[in-house]
Amino acid sequence: MTFLYHLLKFKKISQFASKSTHPIITQSFLNSFFIPLPPLPEQQKIAEILSTVDSAIEKVNQAIARTERLKKGLMQELLTKGIGHKEFKDTEIGRIPKEWEVVRLGEVFSLEYGK
Repeated sequence: MTFLYHLLKFKKISQFASKSTHPIITQSFLNSFFIPLPPLPEQQKIAEILSTVDSAIEKVNQAIARTERLKKGLMQELLTKGIGHKEFKDTEIGRIPKEWEVVRLGEVFSLEYGK
C-alpha cells in the first residue's frame, strides 16, 4: 500500500481531482489510470527506501524549525538588549541599552526612487 501512496504522489494524481469544495477522484478515472506494478518484494523495497527518505526529510524540517525558533529568540534578545550590556534606559520604543540611541529610520537610511 505504501508503494501505491508514493506512486500516486509521484504521478500527482491529486491534479485529476474534481475542482469542487470536496475534490474527488472518480471510480471511472481510477479504472482507466495505468501504473507500473513491480513484483511485491520490489514494491516493498521501493516503498521502504522512499519512506526512509521521507523520514530523513521530516527530521531535517524539524531541525530547521527548531533553528528558526532559536534564531527568533536570539534576534529578540540581541536586537533589543545587545551583547553584554548591564545598564538600560526606558525610551519611547521600550528598554534599550544605555549606550544606544533612538533615531528615526530616515536619519540612517536614504531611499532613492527610479534607480
